Amino acid sequence: MTGFTPGKLKLVADIPEAKALQVEPGLKVKVIPIAQSYTLIEGTTGPRSPMPSSSGSSYQLPIELPIRVPPDQSTRRALA
Repeated sequence: MTGFTPGKLKLVADIPEAKALQVEPGLKVKVIPIAQSYTLIEGTTGPRSPMPSSSGSSYQLPIELPIRVPPDQSTRRALA
């Protein structure tokens, strides 16, 4: 089991050097966790790292995920 603090989870994607100039901050991305393949999380890309990773063939690109807040009472009634 892996635990985390809500709002502190970070996701970083390795972008190949050939595609590094094609991604820019603010692009919409979709993330599907392996453990919950029925869950879709939408986020946006952050600024790409200016230096390649230690292997030299990819750049790190952070993905900013939304902070989940519990739905209010009206939303619960509408979904029920």
